[in-house]
Amino acid sequence: MARSGFENERAALEKKRTDMQAEYEQKISEMKQSYQSELSSLKSNHQSEVKVLKETHEDILKVETNALKLDKEETVSRMTSEHTTTLKDLKEDHAAQLKRLNEEWEQKMAKKESDHQRSLESLDEERAKMRENYEAEIEALK
Repeated sequence: MARSGFENERAALEKKRTDMQAEYEQKISEMKQSYQSELSSLKSNHQSEVKVLKETHEDILKVETNALKLDKEETVSRMTSEHTTTLKDLKEDHAAQLKRLNEEWEQKMAKKESDHQRSLESLDEERAKMRENYEAEIEALK
């Protein structure tokens, strides 16, 4: 009888062990499913977050690119305007210098013409005096 009690107790323990093992395997299976489900949910959330971040990044990139293009256009426009103003100033300065040089040249030429005319008149006077002297000498010799 002791043996049969021992056998019964052993059978009960083995049944308990088998039941516990089945329960443990079921819990592990449920935990795996729960983990897989949670992982899928996290992947889905992560993908949607990544998609939103990409869209946000693209929008920010478009805004920044447009701002940089606008800044570049404004800078080029400003530089072109400055260049045009500088070129205009240079042309005006060049024209003023050219006018001044022409006026100086005209004054110098007028002075040279005046000096030349005086020299011609002086030569004509000397020639006339020499002629008179020559004619007077010829008269005196006759």
